[in-house]
Amino acid sequence: MCDDLLEVWRTNNRTSLHLIDRISNAGMQCTLSKRGGRGVAGQFGHIHNVRVWHLEKRAQDLATGLVSFSGQAGSDAWTAQRGLQGFGCCD
Repeated sequence: MCDDLLEVWRTNNRTSLHLIDRISNAGMQCTLSKRGGRGVAGQFGHIHNVRVWHLEKRAQDLATGLVSFSGQAGSDAWTAQRGLQGFGCCD
């Protein structure tokens, strides 16, 4: 089961990085929200932050060196990709 879980994790992370590579910085700023919700980069930043939070709560040794994005941090493709690459450590 552990191997299956790791494979799903790796596949999800590769897919996210693949998407980030192909979305322009202008595209990263896009949002459908009429109330000021997150743009595309903000959604990737949220994914990163939730992963960091779970690791901090459940496996602090694995969270060492990971930083959460705040506010507008993670609002471009490079920053979003850099954050998610930290989760490719299992590859």
